Amino acid sequence: MRITIKPYLDTRRAVGDVPVSMMLSLTSHGKSALIPVGVKIAPSLWDKKAQSVKKCPSKAYFDKAISDRYYAVQEMISKLSEEDEELMRRLTITEIKNIILERLDGKERKDTGNGSFALGYKKFVETKQGRTRQIYETTWKRICEFTDKAERLNFEDITAKWLNEFNGYMAKRSPAQNARSIHLRDIRAVFNFAIDEEMTDLYPFRKFKIKSTPTMKRSLSADDIRMIATMPLLPWQEEYRDVFMLIFYLIGINIVDLFGLTHENVQNGRIVYTRRKTKRIYSIKIEPEAQEILDRHKGTTHLIDVADRYKDHTNFTSRFNKALKTFGTWEVDEHHKQKVKYNPYWDFLSSYWARH
Repeated sequence: MRITIKPYLDTRRAVGDVPVSMMLSLTSHGKSALIPVGVKIAPSLWDKKAQSVKKCPSKAYFDKAISDRYYAVQEMISKLSEEDEELMRRLTITEIKNIILERLDGKERKDTGNGSFALGYKKFVETKQGRTRQIYETTWKRICEFTDKAERLNFEDITAKWLNEFNGYMAKRSPAQNARSIHLRDIRAVFNFAIDEEMTDLYPFRKFKIKSTPTMKRSLSADDIRMIATMPLLPWQEEYRDVFMLIFYLIGINIVDLFGLTHENVQNGRIVYTRRKTKRIYSIKIEPEAQEILDRHKGTTHLIDVADRYKDHTNFTSRFNKALKTFGTWEVDEHHKQKVKYNPYWDFLSSYWARH
């Protein structure tokens, strides 16, 4: 079994030039696994092309740490092949990595494996913000409801058996598999974070698979979009229609990003902004249809007046999605002139449909 070993600076969650973990990447048959070297290096000091540390006062120290770990892992792979070459062929690269870690860092691995899951979870949540952070905090609440020992949970406590029991508990209050899967994926993300941070080497999701059910694709036809854009509506519904169409014209902009736009984001006939969730920069041409809506809803502090009136996007989103589900025809109660009965064309409509 051929295994290639290469030094790899794990910059996947790098923030600026804060030092991140140096790893060794083991690759076989297109699959990879990472083994920590035990040092952290600032991204600016790493030459990715040459796969080596750049000139700096600590270069000799870093080079020695990488070299020592490299040859120790290489020697262990050779030893394992000599012991049972047939077994090595059957093992996945992740299983081989675990055996190497167990042999090289047995005591250390045991210590990190017993690390605090509760602490790791809270550290991970601190790296998130906005709605994403709220979702992870909700998952932690579900864990606390499931067990009164949540604060004392270690990584070794979260086994495949524990995950099955947790899933079973959630099923009693949330029959929808996809809703439960969100919480399970949150736990999995914490384990991936903890492994990267060398807090643990345990990973129960090798034996526990997260299930999900297919969801309906959120895509409207061109005729549906035209109907939404031109259909007669009550005065109170028109503002929500404008926001729906604006999201559509701005290639599916997220509401939280739409609410964050100011007049400074308009540059040379385009809207330029950084998406809050992914930090990716977008530059979107303002088509005449979008400009018409922006002119009609010109804001003071924000680009659109709707964002000026709401403290944050959350409250508006709730009202927005309820309003969209009333788009269709309506009837006024003869006896109660203020009472309106709505006959929606799309009782499933939400902001996601404009985005997708």
